[in-house]
Amino acid sequence: MPSESRLPTSPKDGPFLLAALLCEKVLLEPDGVASAIRIVDQLTIQRVPDEALLKGAVVVPPVMHLSLLVILKSGNAPGTYRMQIRGRAPSGTTLDFPPREVELSKPYHGGVTHALQLDLGLREAGLYQFDVLIDDEFVSSVPLQVEFESLSPPT
Repeated sequence: MPSESRLPTSPKDGPFLLAALLCEKVLLEPDGVASAIRIVDQLTIQRVPDEALLKGAVVVPPVMHLSLLVILKSGNAPGTYRMQIRGRAPSGTTLDFPPREVELSKPYHGGVTHALQLDLGLREAGLYQFDVLIDDEFVSSVPLQVEFESLSPPT
Protein backbone atom coordinates (compact mmCIF):
# COMPACT_ATOMS: atom_id res chain seq x y z
CA MET A 1 0.00 0.00 0.00
CA PRO A 2 1.28 3.47 -0.81
CA SER A 3 2.39 5.54 2.17
CA GLU A 4 1.17 8.83 0.73
CA SER A 5 -2.06 9.67 -1.02
CA ARG A 6 -2.27 9.66 -4.80
CA LEU A 7 -5.77 11.14 -4.74
CA PRO A 8 -6.40 14.70 -5.94
CA THR A 9 -4.78 17.53 -4.03
CA SER A 10 -6.18 20.12 -6.44
CA PRO A 11 -8.97 20.21 -9.01
CA LYS A 12 -6.44 19.60 -11.82
CA ASP A 13 -4.85 16.34 -10.58
CA GLY A 14 -7.08 13.25 -10.64
CA PRO A 15 -8.29 10.61 -10.70
CA PHE A 16 -11.81 11.97 -10.75
CA LEU A 17 -15.12 10.37 -9.85
CA LEU A 18 -17.43 11.04 -12.80
CA ALA A 19 -20.37 9.01 -11.44
CA ALA A 20 -21.36 6.77 -8.54
CA LEU A 21 -25.01 5.72 -8.43
CA LEU A 22 -27.45 2.88 -7.91
CA CYS A 23 -29.83 1.86 -10.68
CA GLU A 24 -31.90 -1.08 -11.78
CA LYS A 25 -29.74 -1.89 -14.81
CA VAL A 26 -26.55 -0.73 -16.51
CA LEU A 27 -26.15 -1.02 -20.26
CA LEU A 28 -22.50 -1.13 -21.38
CA GLU A 29 -22.41 -0.58 -25.12
CA PRO A 30 -19.62 -1.85 -27.44
CA ASP A 31 -18.45 1.75 -27.99
CA GLY A 32 -17.79 2.13 -24.25
CA VAL A 33 -20.82 4.27 -23.46
CA ALA A 34 -22.72 3.37 -20.27
CA SER A 35 -26.42 3.95 -19.68
CA ALA A 36 -27.94 3.82 -16.19
CA ILE A 37 -31.56 2.69 -16.29
CA ARG A 38 -33.94 3.74 -13.48
CA ILE A 39 -31.60 5.47 -11.03
CA VAL A 40 -32.73 4.88 -7.44
CA ASP A 41 -31.89 6.39 -4.06
CA GLN A 42 -34.88 5.11 -2.10
CA LEU A 43 -37.03 1.99 -2.00
CA THR A 44 -40.37 1.30 -0.34
CA ILE A 45 -40.85 -2.42 0.14
CA GLN A 46 -44.16 -4.02 1.02
CA ARG A 47 -44.07 -6.55 3.84
CA VAL A 48 -46.43 -9.00 5.47
CA PRO A 49 -48.68 -7.33 8.07
CA ASP A 50 -47.99 -8.03 11.74
CA GLU A 51 -51.32 -9.90 12.06
CA ALA A 52 -50.14 -12.47 9.50
CA LEU A 53 -46.90 -12.97 11.44
CA LEU A 54 -48.91 -13.81 14.53
CA LYS A 55 -50.71 -16.49 12.50
CA GLY A 56 -47.41 -18.17 11.61
CA ALA A 57 -46.59 -16.64 8.24
CA VAL A 58 -43.01 -17.27 7.13
CA VAL A 59 -41.23 -14.09 6.12
CA VAL A 60 -38.27 -14.16 3.76
CA PRO A 61 -36.28 -10.91 3.63
CA PRO A 62 -36.76 -9.22 0.26
CA VAL A 63 -33.86 -9.38 -2.16
CA MET A 64 -33.43 -6.38 -4.44
CA HIS A 65 -31.37 -6.67 -7.59
CA LEU A 66 -29.59 -3.38 -8.24
CA SER A 67 -26.45 -2.23 -10.03
CA LEU A 68 -23.84 0.12 -8.62
CA LEU A 69 -22.28 2.15 -11.43
CA VAL A 70 -18.90 3.79 -10.77
CA ILE A 71 -17.10 5.79 -13.47
CA LEU A 72 -13.57 7.09 -12.83
CA LYS A 73 -11.50 9.40 -15.05
CA SER A 74 -7.71 9.59 -15.05
CA GLY A 75 -7.08 13.30 -15.03
CA ASN A 76 -3.34 13.87 -14.54
CA ALA A 77 -2.97 10.70 -12.46
CA PRO A 78 -2.95 7.67 -14.79
CA GLY A 79 -1.99 4.32 -13.34
CA THR A 80 -3.29 1.26 -11.56
CA TYR A 81 -5.54 1.79 -8.55
CA ARG A 82 -7.34 -0.51 -6.14
CA MET A 83 -11.08 0.22 -6.10
CA GLN A 84 -13.09 -1.09 -3.14
CA ILE A 85 -16.82 -0.90 -2.47
CA ARG A 86 -17.92 -1.08 1.16
CA GLY A 87 -21.60 -1.55 1.95
CA ARG A 88 -23.01 -0.29 5.25
CA ALA A 89 -26.43 -1.26 6.65
CA PRO A 90 -28.47 1.05 8.92
CA SER A 91 -27.32 -1.00 11.94
CA GLY A 92 -23.68 -0.26 11.10
CA THR A 93 -22.89 -3.74 9.76
CA THR A 94 -20.39 -3.53 6.91
CA LEU A 95 -19.69 -5.73 3.91
CA ASP A 96 -16.58 -5.29 1.75
CA PHE A 97 -17.11 -6.36 -1.84
CA PRO A 98 -14.08 -7.93 -3.55
CA PRO A 99 -11.60 -5.20 -4.51
CA ARG A 100 -10.83 -4.58 -8.16
CA GLU A 101 -7.66 -3.32 -9.75
CA VAL A 102 -8.53 -0.58 -12.23
CA GLU A 103 -6.24 0.82 -14.89
CA LEU A 104 -6.66 4.51 -15.67
CA SER A 105 -5.07 5.28 -19.04
CA LYS A 106 -2.84 8.25 -19.87
CA PRO A 107 -5.24 10.56 -21.68
CA TYR A 108 -6.75 13.09 -19.28
CA HIS A 109 -10.21 11.79 -20.22
CA GLY A 110 -9.18 8.10 -19.94
CA GLY A 111 -10.74 6.01 -17.25
CA VAL A 112 -12.83 3.03 -16.31
CA THR A 113 -16.53 2.19 -16.04
CA HIS A 114 -17.41 -0.42 -13.43
CA ALA A 115 -20.88 -1.93 -12.90
CA LEU A 116 -21.27 -4.09 -9.80
CA GLN A 117 -24.36 -6.31 -9.59
CA LEU A 118 -25.85 -6.24 -6.10
CA ASP A 119 -28.31 -8.76 -4.71
CA LEU A 120 -29.31 -7.02 -1.50
CA GLY A 121 -31.08 -8.91 1.26
CA LEU A 122 -32.82 -5.98 2.93
CA ARG A 123 -33.61 -6.94 6.51
CA GLU A 124 -33.94 -3.51 8.06
CA ALA A 125 -35.33 -0.11 7.22
CA GLY A 126 -33.10 2.93 7.16
CA LEU A 127 -30.12 4.34 5.30
CA TYR A 128 -27.82 1.93 3.48
CA GLN A 129 -24.59 3.36 2.08
CA PHE A 130 -22.11 2.11 -0.48
CA ASP A 131 -18.72 3.75 -0.05
CA VAL A 132 -16.29 4.02 -2.96
CA LEU A 133 -12.64 3.76 -1.88
CA ILE A 134 -9.59 4.18 -4.08
CA ASP A 135 -6.34 2.81 -2.64
CA ASP A 136 -8.16 2.49 0.72
CA GLU A 137 -9.12 6.19 0.75
CA PHE A 138 -12.75 7.31 0.84
CA VAL A 139 -13.87 9.01 -2.39
CA SER A 140 -17.67 9.11 -2.17
CA SER A 141 -20.74 7.36 -0.80
CA VAL A 142 -23.93 6.29 -2.57
CA PRO A 143 -26.98 6.38 -0.25
CA LEU A 144 -30.04 4.13 -0.44
CA GLN A 145 -32.99 4.84 1.86
CA VAL A 146 -35.14 1.75 2.51
CA GLU A 147 -38.61 1.87 4.03
CA PHE A 148 -41.01 -0.98 4.76
CA GLU A 149 -44.74 -0.63 4.28
CA SER A 150 -47.22 -3.19 5.62
CA LEU A 151 -49.58 -4.75 3.16
CA SER A 152 -53.22 -4.23 4.04
CA PRO A 153 -54.82 -7.46 5.22
CA PRO A 154 -57.53 -8.82 2.89
CA THR A 155 -61.06 -7.79 3.87
